[in-house]
Amino acid sequence: MKRTIEKIMLLIPPLTMPAANAVKRIVPPLSLAALAAPIKDKYEIRILDTVMEGFDSALPFADGVVRIGLTDEDIAKRVAEFNPDLIGISVGGTELYPTAHAVLALAREVCPCAVTVFGGVYPTTQPEHALANPNLDYCMIGEADLSFPR
Repeated sequence: MKRTIEKIMLLIPPLTMPAANAVKRIVPPLSLAALAAPIKDKYEIRILDTVMEGFDSALPFADGVVRIGLTDEDIAKRVAEFNPDLIGISVGGTELYPTAHAVLALAREVCPCAVTVFGGVYPTTQPEHALANPNLDYCMIGEADLSFPR
């Protein structure tokens, strides 16, 4: 059965870093904006930058590691409210995959029929590892702005 895509959520998951030298930083979501710009008239698109929107939050994530960004509850609420047909998660570095997989599980829980996609360094360098997660449908390999559906 072919799925109709009308609403797309592009998401940056929370950052994780060692608590001892945690430096909060915001990087504008230019890669997601580059994906959204050419298709903004065809789809309803929302970019959720969980780091920027949860910048004041730094919660323990694992032993000696903090997580900066929106809480799981806030992320689930925002995804559920928009109810996208496709959820694209940007995983900029391989060290970010645990939070990306956690956000993927939340997204799948609140939108079980949405198509899920990882893009970025992690799925490009470790697609087999990423796709081992049953919640993930696709990986964008390389420059997603060249292969993302238009």
